[in-house]
Amino acid sequence: MLRRPELVPRIGALPPFSDPHEGIEATRERFRALLAARPADRSGVRSKRYDVPRPDGSALSIEVCHPETGEGPAPTGPLPTVLHFHGGGYALVRSLPGQDRTALPLCRELPAVTIVVEYRLAPEHRHPAGVDDCYLTLERTAAHAAERGIDPEHNPPAPTQQRSAGAASRCAVSRPLPLPQGAARHPPEAGRA
Repeated sequence: MLRRPELVPRIGALPPFSDPHEGIEATRERFRALLAARPADRSGVRSKRYDVPRPDGSALSIEVCHPETGEGPAPTGPLPTVLHFHGGGYALVRSLPGQDRTALPLCRELPAVTIVVEYRLAPEHRHPAGVDDCYLTLERTAAHAAERGIDPEHNPPAPTQQRSAGAASRCAVSRPLPLPQGAARHPPEAGRA
């Protein structure tokens, strides 16, 4: 039984449904062109790109953003960390290198070390490749906190991007990582002292 039979004629007038990944490269190219037409504000941020080795020998690209001194007081000592996983349902293109419109303001305004993760995309890479990349970044960030200027007391890093499947999956599959002696989790995990 149809709940809204009056919609049947309108539904019939819609174009046929197509595979959302059909022409994915053309969609990604249009998205890249839109991003390139309006460069992000990089003021107050310096960044460096790294290749993180995956277990299969390939490399995961990440970009580590640090706030620079500007008009206000310079951040001193280790900083909290934000892992930024772009939205796009594991399929759409990520931001252009050095141009992430979410990560750069977070880095500058919090201030925090912000790590942009270029996880593998579908349909070229099957699930859980993107989730694995997000988790690998979390592990490597925790392991190399000191050399990246990251505050170990703010471990694990906070994932961002409210529409990111990568961030949601990272939260779902992560388990507590070991903390340096004397460090506390912020906020404390539920059910733990």
